[in-house]
Amino acid sequence: MFFVFFFSSVKGREIQINQNFSSVNLQDENIALITDKTLSFNDVTQNPFNNVLGDFASFTSDKAVWISVNVNNVLNEDVSVSLRSSKYNQISVFNASGKLLSEGGLSFPIEKRNHRVSAISQLDFTIYGNSREKLFIKLELKNHNPIEYEPFPLTILRTKELNKQLETKNNYLFFFLGGIVLMIIYNSILYFQVHRSHYLYFVVLNVMILLFVLVQTGRVEQWFFTNYNYHERFIMIVGNLNLVAYFFFYG
Repeated sequence: MFFVFFFSSVKGREIQINQNFSSVNLQDENIALITDKTLSFNDVTQNPFNNVLGDFASFTSDKAVWISVNVNNVLNEDVSVSLRSSKYNQISVFNASGKLLSEGGLSFPIEKRNHRVSAISQLDFTIYGNSREKLFIKLELKNHNPIEYEPFPLTILRTKELNKQLETKNNYLFFFLGGIVLMIIYNSILYFQVHRSHYLYFVVLNVMILLFVLVQTGRVEQWFFTNYNYHERFIMIVGNLNLVAYFFFYG
């Protein structure tokens, strides 16, 4: 009786995984609940999920937002899906029995991530073929005014499609970075040949641009930090150094 009541209290639409499934934005789904962070899984599931995730754009660090998502895989095969977010410090995905399926977030240690070189968390898990599953997602936030780098704070995607998108983005990124590196090499050669400071300034400016892009895409933190808590602060520092280099070059 309880299960029937709880299932009917979740007003979010069911996510159907079929051949056409690509991604679902959870921002406007009526499937959220805010609780004390210390509340147990069993206690959480006894409450109705009647709020929209967008209602909790910000919340204090002693709270947690829980999301209940019904997923129906109509395919005969298991499908790998990914939960993607650049906002929350801690993200945990559970099945209906409370088993932890995946975890991540800005505060999650970089060395434990499956995808290390990005401040955007990607949590991968599997939805079995011909099955209906209820997922519970716990979100924790330390920064009351988080900076978001994704169009939506929380999205579920098919992992295969996501990897294709990331591969395309990485190809563009490496093409851009390759151009910057060539500019650095070219102007370095000119500087050592003609000894004009103008070329040296251009080298410094391009090095700073290269560093900024690497920091912004989260590819530098893994060498200096244990997590991505300082991502925005690191971007601000390197961005200001870029501004100084720009004025120094054009001043």
